[in-house]
Amino acid sequence: MRHAEIERKFAFIVAMTELDNFVHLPMRTYAAGMFARLSFAVSAAIEPNILLMDEGFGAGDAGFVEKMRCTLTQLNKDSILVVASHDIGLIESLCNRVIQFDHGQVVGNRLTR
Repeated sequence: MRHAEIERKFAFIVAMTELDNFVHLPMRTYAAGMFARLSFAVSAAIEPNILLMDEGFGAGDAGFVEKMRCTLTQLNKDSILVVASHDIGLIESLCNRVIQFDHGQVVGNRLTR
């Protein structure tokens, strides 16, 4: 990436994570929630073709969760989104296909939209 693109993405990452005063600190000083926010924001900023996410919504308050939903909805227009979660409402709101597992066995497979 060019420097200008990195700067633009950095601004998005800081705004997304709300880690303004902490973003320059070493990651070893981050709490688990701070690390999860940063991981999600960096993943979203690179505009991936495929995004794999496992229970990422536990990483923040309601405001951050709403930011994540909006970002994932936008990403889902141009990317493949694979979300592992116990929250079926979340899955149905983001995904067009649900595959349900129970102890490693497929017990459900359906379209949501």
